[in-house]
Amino acid sequence: MYSSFLRILSLGIIAALLTTGCMLSRGVDRLWIGWTTGAPIVQNRLGTGFFLLPIAFVIDVATWPIQGLLVIILGDEFPYKKTDQIRASLEKDPLYQKLTKQQKELALLELSKKFEAGKISSNTALVLNETGHWEFVQINDETRKELYARAQVASSLL
Repeated sequence: MYSSFLRILSLGIIAALLTTGCMLSRGVDRLWIGWTTGAPIVQNRLGTGFFLLPIAFVIDVATWPIQGLLVIILGDEFPYKKTDQIRASLEKDPLYQKLTKQQKELALLELSKKFEAGKISSNTALVLNETGHWEFVQINDETRKELYARAQVASSLL
């Protein structure tokens, strides 16, 4: 009986990990696991995420029609916005970590407004300065490819 319970529990965790597309599962993933976002918001709580993921999965399965309607009405990014993804990626940046809480919020607000206004393209380089403001530099295709190649080399060294 104990082994069948463990088998069912492990199958539930595996199924929940592979289907983290519903709202609660995505929330657990973003907060505690970081499977789809690269880094969890809450650090050092992976066990909590694995514990909550099957529970969130069951609730997601029970409420999928409502979630589907909400996504149809409110858009694909509901309930998680781009600023959530941006915030999670910026948390790794040493310069961003040195900013005060107010400067961090200002930097996120400024960046999201630039995204919404359509002022950022594939030929825009973004640099965060010490005051929490963004510098926007227009680059050409050759420079962008060079920066991308450097980023690939740097990520392979990590």
